[in-house]
Amino acid sequence: MPFAAAALASAPANYSKLVYPGKNGRLVYLPDESGNTVPDFSICGYMGGGVRLPDVPVRVEITGGAGDARERIQAAIEKVSKITPDKRGFRGAVLLKKGVHRIDGTLRITTGGIVLRGEGPGEKGTVLVATQRSSTR
Repeated sequence: MPFAAAALASAPANYSKLVYPGKNGRLVYLPDESGNTVPDFSICGYMGGGVRLPDVPVRVEITGGAGDARERIQAAIEKVSKITPDKRGFRGAVLLKKGVHRIDGTLRITTGGIVLRGEGPGEKGTVLVATQRSSTR
């Protein structure tokens, strides 16, 4: 029996055959017949996840509103990038206030120690909307 078929046969009942808990408690990710696997996002986030976010002082606040916010946000990022890092290596945070922030293009953070922070999830929090259309169709 090929490896994939043998591994699929070992998936516990009531679980997906592509992702299931292994005997050691960690998830097992198996490729489908085309070689695709379900992405593993379990280590995403600050320091790989599971770590309390650092308290970084806000240096610039950006309010949401009509129109493209990309230039305002990028200018704030550039301003904070010029601040000398603290002993932990942080320069400061750019706070995107509650509301909709439309971004027509790319934001670039090229200097370490900058945090881009919002004020909560969902429609009542900070919402980023990419408005640039792809040039490949």
